[in-house]
Amino acid sequence: LREIRDIPGTLNGLYLWLCQRLFVRKQFAKVQPILNVILAACRPLTTIELFHAVWTKSMGLTMEDFQRKMDVLSKVLVDGFGNTKILFHYSFAEWLLDVKHCTQKYLCNAAEGHRMLAMSYTCRAKELTPVEIQEFALHLIHSKLQLTSSELALWMIWNGTCVKDSLCTLIPKEQEVLQLLVKAGAHVDSEDDRTCCIVRQALEREDSIRTLLDNGASVNQCDSNGRTLLANAAYSGNLDVVNLLVSRGSDLEIEDANGQTALTLAARQGHVKVVNCLIGCGTNINHCDHDGWTALRSAAWGGHTEVVSALLYAGAKVDCADADSRTALRAAA
Repeated sequence: LREIRDIPGTLNGLYLWLCQRLFVRKQFAKVQPILNVILAACRPLTTIELFHAVWTKSMGLTMEDFQRKMDVLSKVLVDGFGNTKILFHYSFAEWLLDVKHCTQKYLCNAAEGHRMLAMSYTCRAKELTPVEIQEFALHLIHSKLQLTSSELALWMIWNGTCVKDSLCTLIPKEQEVLQLLVKAGAHVDSEDDRTCCIVRQALEREDSIRTLLDNGASVNQCDSNGRTLLANAAYSGNLDVVNLLVSRGSDLEIEDANGQTALTLAARQGHVKVVNCLIGCGTNINHCDHDGWTALRSAAWGGHTEVVSALLYAGAKVDCADADSRTALRAAA
């Protein structure tokens, strides 16, 4: 209580004041590697995972020595889910990495944390799960090593990492990670059902789709509903991906399980830019799905005026009736 009046009024000042009282003499330098690993980690790590990572920097470190260091950090760490350890607040993590506001004595280095984690994964490369392999690739990329992407790929291969199946569950959020995994041999066989799922996950990012197509994924692959990549991109309104797929020769007229093509899906959702793109590429503007709905009927039903105008300008038939004998005019009314 006597020190309350000495507590700084800013968050940056508070964290400096806190560190000065928690870490006396050279204590902070001894625990800094642990903080570097925590700051670089993709997810909260357990005590054992932290130990294995820090051990790669100081191989004489024993679990007893490590536990003493963790005790020093006990005031700034809290227990996370699954016996993990996390910093008590995100703003403290930001401060530790902030060159502008954190003093040099307490400034941490995320790149060093990435290097330790990369080495930890290297030590058990043959045992890594697909998710861990993606984390391995991310840490290699962010380690700031003076190595090319090809050399990083060889790093993973020569250590026995089972990169082939690293994309079997999800696609990495970072494009550089995806490119590194593909370069190291990640599985992109267009005949594999898992690859269809992988590529669908990448549909929101044109660069990810480009990487997968460049490495063997089929441009006309269909999902369980019979929808092609183009149909899914058109339905989502992603013009960049639509342009890419069209440029790679995607079939404009492949129908899904309901008889819908990329154009009818885009028209139903009101994506006028995609509709114009597909019209410009020569798609059949009068195609009917299994219910007899044309793109014009779908757009009119959805109240998408711009799409209706674009289709009419392109010469869409006005009087095509659906299975219930309803035309676009009746749908709009």
